[in-house]
Amino acid sequence: MISATPRLSYPTDAWGDTYNNQLPVKSERDVLIEYTAHPEADFHLEGRTIPVAEVERALKKFEKGTYGLCDVCGRNIEPARLEALPLARRLRGALRPPVRPLPP
Repeated sequence: MISATPRLSYPTDAWGDTYNNQLPVKSERDVLIEYTAHPEADFHLEGRTIPVAEVERALKKFEKGTYGLCDVCGRNIEPARLEALPLARRLRGALRPPVRPLPP
């Protein structure tokens, strides 16, 4: 079971202690993802199917501080690429094998 909902932002840390509470604001960029799944489960988002294992891999990289680094060369992945593909693991150029000169 997987659910994705907009993350709620509360005005202050003391929000729960006040009597005149403001309603939380839904984030347009942050999503709260909750799931329980088996290893072969898939996450369906905006018409794409993403294996839960890829989401878990990205979360582990985030916890280790290596999220956004290319798995092949270790350089930073372009912010625009991460914006479009948050689970990207490689630089765009690392997707293709290097070009080797033809023998004479």
